[in-house]
Amino acid sequence: MDIQYMDNCTTALPDDCWTECSQCQQRFLVKYWDEELDWYIEVNLSKECSGCQQRKED
Repeated sequence: MDIQYMDNCTTALPDDCWTECSQCQQRFLVKYWDEELDWYIEVNLSKECSGCQQRKED
């Protein structure tokens, strides 16, 4: 799934698909619904967005 597309359709996904980063308070995607599998696909179940996770690793 295209990340840029997901950023542009935040209202199309239910609120439980998003969470707020504990570091920067930015909302980020934690899961999305896969129509073909008829199941949620988990993307990031941590308490930090990928940007904050990357900064911690550097």
